[in-house]
Amino acid sequence: MLAQHTAALTNAIASLNAQIADTEQKPAGSETNNAILEKESQQQIAAKTELESEFNNLSAVRTQVKKLKSSN
Repeated sequence: MLAQHTAALTNAIASLNAQIADTEQKPAGSETNNAILEKESQQQIAAKTELESEFNNLSAVRTQVKKLKSSN
């Protein structure tokens, strides 16, 4: 189950990276578009940061599980 969650987070992070790159590459026709694209980009970056944090927590849990298993 942990491996599946890790894989799902990895895929979500990759998807957000692609969305962020796409958003940053969109041509901006007006100030309104710029503001909308900037807000969208910041939301995607925040979501990515949150997922990376969760992913890092899973990695820490996995490391602790390995330590506990090896100490038995």
